[in-house]
Amino acid sequence: MAGHIERALASERRRPTADSVHGPGATRLSADDLTPDAFLDAETTMARADKPAVPCRRPGPPC
Repeated sequence: MAGHIERALASERRRPTADSVHGPGATRLSADDLTPDAFLDAETTMARADKPAVPCRRPGPPC
């Protein structure tokens, strides 16, 4: 994990910002915009595509 973080910090890859996630000049922020692709590159997203989802453990209605 530490190696992944060090590589991410050392890369030229842009980090997520409010503008890149919610749109330039957004005046309202929506949780619906917080999708994995807003934070992870395509390679990382595709590497997880074949893995099972982690079950939701929050209390309340089903996820």
